[in-house]
Amino acid sequence: MKTANLANEIYRYSQYSTSPSWAQWYAKVLPFKAARTIKILKKYKNEQSLLLDVGCSAGLTLAYLAKKYTRIIGYDIDRRALEAAKNRFQKMGLKARFILGDGQKIALKNNSVDIVTCLEVFEHMQNPEMILAEIRRTLKPDGILHITTANRLWPFEPHFHLPFLSFLPPKVADLYVRITKKGRGYENIKLPLYREFYNTVSKFFVVEDVTLDIIKCYWKYGMEKERGKKIILIAFLLRLMEKLNISPKLLLNFSLGWLFICRPIKNGSKN
Repeated sequence: MKTANLANEIYRYSQYSTSPSWAQWYAKVLPFKAARTIKILKKYKNEQSLLLDVGCSAGLTLAYLAKKYTRIIGYDIDRRALEAAKNRFQKMGLKARFILGDGQKIALKNNSVDIVTCLEVFEHMQNPEMILAEIRRTLKPDGILHITTANRLWPFEPHFHLPFLSFLPPKVADLYVRITKKGRGYENIKLPLYREFYNTVSKFFVVEDVTLDIIKCYWKYGMEKERGKKIILIAFLLRLMEKLNISPKLLLNFSLGWLFICRPIKNGSKN
């Protein structure tokens, strides 16, 4: 799909930003984000794996994943977005099953899925623990969850690109978005801090935080194309901290976001 057409689709189905410039930016970086996701997943699971994308929306990222993983399920709460996803897949000659639901009960059998992706959806969950429990139920014992989210402490909020938006109280943030005409409001978005994200996910999964590893090897994942020159500077800083025996994990608290690979906790225990 051409960038202009993709930007139009993003602008049309975005639940949040109503800015055409944001849609154009996201259309440019989406192929790189999808390619990065595929490279990460292929380190853990082969292309015959059954993949469930929780929060697939209009299937923008899922369409890229479907070119590598032929057994695909898209899951979302938004009926209109799912219809758009179905139409996109039909036009592209791709196959997938789409399920409508709010996460309380995913209509799949226990231990039936090899991979679950939940990409930049955590911050929109009203009840993340309930959804994570359902994801764990659907995953096979050797399955993986790839979950990502953005950081509340990052100066430029990722959905609207407004400075310090996520630092503000909800009502003030909502007014800020509407006054700047970036969107309809700042609702159903609650960006976490690192420890909040990690602790919530680790209630249900053994977490492997791959954020720093991917940044340090940014060229392998096309991160410089996705995030620009700042990712090169951050990678240099990480390597410098290691040489100085300073734990680079300190930077996780201030990272743009985080990328986890997670494995189900067996019998409710990490042991």
